Amino acid sequence: MRSWTRSLDRRRLLQKSSLALVAWPLMKVLSEERALAAPMQKRAIFWYFPDGIIKPLFHPQETGSQFTLPAMTQALERVKSDIIMLKGIDYKTEGSHEGGAAYCLTGMPQNKPGLSLDTVLGQRIGTGSPLPVVRLGVGSNFQRNGSVSFYAPGIPSVIEDHPAQAFYGLFGKSQAPVDPDTQAKIMRGEKSLLDLAKSQLQSLSLDLNATEKQKLNVHLEALRELERRVQASVPIDSERLSTCTNQVDMRGLSFPEQETNYPPMVHRNELYATIGDIMMDMAYQVLACGISHVLYFQWSHPVSPTQFDFPGSPGIHRGHHDISHYGGDIKSSYAAEFVACQSWYMERLARFIERLGATQDGSRSLLANTSLLALTEIADANLHDFTNAGLILAGQAGGAWKTGRSLELSGTSHNQLLVSILQAMGQSDETFGDPRLGRGALPGLFTT
Repeated sequence: MRSWTRSLDRRRLLQKSSLALVAWPLMKVLSEERALAAPMQKRAIFWYFPDGIIKPLFHPQETGSQFTLPAMTQALERVKSDIIMLKGIDYKTEGSHEGGAAYCLTGMPQNKPGLSLDTVLGQRIGTGSPLPVVRLGVGSNFQRNGSVSFYAPGIPSVIEDHPAQAFYGLFGKSQAPVDPDTQAKIMRGEKSLLDLAKSQLQSLSLDLNATEKQKLNVHLEALRELERRVQASVPIDSERLSTCTNQVDMRGLSFPEQETNYPPMVHRNELYATIGDIMMDMAYQVLACGISHVLYFQWSHPVSPTQFDFPGSPGIHRGHHDISHYGGDIKSSYAAEFVACQSWYMERLARFIERLGATQDGSRSLLANTSLLALTEIADANLHDFTNAGLILAGQAGGAWKTGRSLELSGTSHNQLLVSILQAMGQSDETFGDPRLGRGALPGLFTT
């Protein structure tokens, strides 16, 4: 029997175990069966933007309900009543962009691996939806540097940033519901494929070293989770489906099956905004259609190479990370360029918040039943520090907190914010990540 000595990667695992046969049809059926979410089902969204902020141009000076959004966050003015500006929260880590990225959803300092909060919430509140968590990105795999989401300690999550692959993975080719008899037959087929794939994976484990076996166990657990989805499938509910379309406008783009050019079409800089709009539409459909209760959305990645000269951008012919090094003078032309770039991201955030707010979800809006955390991996982009990070909450998390506020939280830890989100989602945790870095929820955040 062949002995494997190289590290086990996703492609080799799929090729060796026939998981590719499992993923395509099962994802299609799971998206079509659409579990009916309870009217008060809460959702959690994590919305990452790269390369930090300029603190006085991001955070309001005032606290309470009467606050003015400065230049970098001014685009959020029209959704001001649906957000909470969080000022004074510190990241308890070090190590520049990579250290901040590894910390900001795990609560673990640099070089100490942990699960990210999207993964944990997927395990806890994702059981009532077809997929525990969906992770989408825009240019997130192009010249990738640093990871924010981790599906196992120290193992970065896979972020899907290819629109066509994401669409077919989530929705399949069919735009119409499957009748119950046909669905039952398909589901029985998926079950047999799962049994086959698990058997092959377990056989494969005999040839792997300890590290590879650990990775394999993660994939086996994912298969078990898919099997639970198959066994617990719920018939389509027409009322629930009326809130979603299962359709995404591809803006006239047609992606080739095989790419020979570099960068591939999905990572071409001039398409960054267009692909971003497509992926934001897809993210909305994930929530509106009840595909998942947990969404992670990532724009580019730490030390972003994206040049902001694409159509609809500020027209700056330099990479985003280079732009973020504004020199320390907040009145300089370099600072103005960075403000323009981060404002572009805030405008996209405002659009997404508006769309969630306009979608009915039971007796409330989808936004009202959601906790959305917008975050970036470092605080000041020029200093690479971790005090007073750029953090924004949106949505009321089912009434857990009141929005339309600016909070002064100096001296608190980001770990406390992660705990707060856990508690808002109905969990009782008092710590998350390294317990030495912060305990309990943020003071003054929750509605009393």
